[in-house]
Amino acid sequence: MRRFPVRWPGRTLSPLWLFFVAALVLLLAPALAHAAGNGKLQIHHIDVGQGDGILLISPLGEAALFDDGTYTDCSGIKTYLQGLGITSVQYHFCTHYHADHIGCIDDLAAIGITVTTAG
Repeated sequence: MRRFPVRWPGRTLSPLWLFFVAALVLLLAPALAHAAGNGKLQIHHIDVGQGDGILLISPLGEAALFDDGTYTDCSGIKTYLQGLGITSVQYHFCTHYHADHIGCIDDLAAIGITVTTAG
């Protein structure tokens, strides 16, 4: 039985190429699994300036964000959510209606993080 070279339509893939692809998948899998649902409830406390924001990721991968920070400095929350690979927040809550609790929702939308339901 021949194992190598592996044939792809119109190409021959070398063992080095296959090793590279396998290594890339192994490196990226934890980051993707972290942002997606991994069967466990994830609770992230995020420093958003004056207070703390909280990100809950359900076992199925739904995200709920509580208090995103003041509009004058949204870099912390944006960097944190992007680092997790979050592209959508299903639920956004503010504990009370002050600028330091709901000020970054526009900046999140500007970088492509969609918010489905705000409360």
